[in-house]
Amino acid sequence: MSCAPPPVLDKDTPFEAWKKNVDVWLLATGVPKARQAATLIMAMKDTARNVALNLDMEIIRSDDGVAQLVKELESVFKEDDTQCTISSIERFETYVRRPDQGMKEYVSEFAERYRDLRKRISGGELYSKEILAYRLLQQANLTDEQQRLVKATSPEIKNETKEAQLK
Repeated sequence: MSCAPPPVLDKDTPFEAWKKNVDVWLLATGVPKARQAATLIMAMKDTARNVALNLDMEIIRSDDGVAQLVKELESVFKEDDTQCTISSIERFETYVRRPDQGMKEYVSEFAERYRDLRKRISGGELYSKEILAYRLLQQANLTDEQQRLVKATSPEIKNETKEAQLK
């Protein structure tokens, strides 16, 4: 087992994403069960750490300390369905490729955020393929020249076509 660093929970980390990262961390860590909750608490900041430190030390050092910790944090941080939907919309709508981000990574992250959004909202496709392709291109942070090149060499305005071109 490795000594994988525990996932950080702070004001900028969505709680559900943190929980998923904890599940992965539990599979990868070599930290004994009786110290896992304490290790996670040490990686917390702000309100999360304050809430976690309200647990009794007996609970924190128990073999099911992580489960108890997550339960305590859920009472404060778990979003209702409406909040989860709003968060997914914001994550997708505000996503823009970072200057240091490769194009393949950007396209992959764009697709992941769109999949997450579609899971939260019923009714199938949220955007037509043309609008999704437009958003992919606009949010890619390309120069005007790069955008003109992609538009000029595209046989159609479909998301799959733009993904292939940007990669």
